[in-house]
Amino acid sequence: MKFKSPLLVVSNLEEPKQLYTEILGLRVIMDFGANVTLTGGIALRT
Repeated sequence: MKFKSPLLVVSNLEEPKQLYTEILGLRVIMDFGANVTLTGGIALRT
């Protein structure tokens, strides 16, 4: 088995999205509202 990317489940999507984009400099690759994928393979989900 190979680990590819972490999926973080959050209650409020906007706060961690802002943290990863503004502070850590990652970019949003796909944004489906409840699911967001960032560069580096990190995915956020509510």
